[in-house]
Amino acid sequence: MADEFCWPSSPVPGRTTTTGTAPTIATPLPSIDQYDTVLLASGIWNVRAPMIMTTFTEGHDFTGKTVHPVTTHAMSGLGTTERDYTRSCPGATIGEGLAVRGEEVRDAGPAIESWLRRTGLLQDRPSATG
Repeated sequence: MADEFCWPSSPVPGRTTTTGTAPTIATPLPSIDQYDTVLLASGIWNVRAPMIMTTFTEGHDFTGKTVHPVTTHAMSGLGTTERDYTRSCPGATIGEGLAVRGEEVRDAGPAIESWLRRTGLLQDRPSATG
């Protein structure tokens, strides 16, 4: 179907792109100008992020921003996201990514918190003194 898009080698039968065109975003984000850091999160299918992620990245100016890929996966970790986002987010710094195995998502809290702290995305709040 023309309105269903996945990578051509998607393991989901009948859900491939036959038109060679990128999918459109139903309700696009008007701007990312107010953000210095952007987390691009998706599943990984056959080593790549879904095409809709490229549609998103090519629709915005990432110059001067830091982009962190975040993925869930079965076996391929971040896959090719770092390379792909370097290409589709010109002018951005590609920061440390986070890959979480799909079946480990429920227990990934400590690993996610560690990654957030390591990348400076989560910082301890100063304690209130009274």
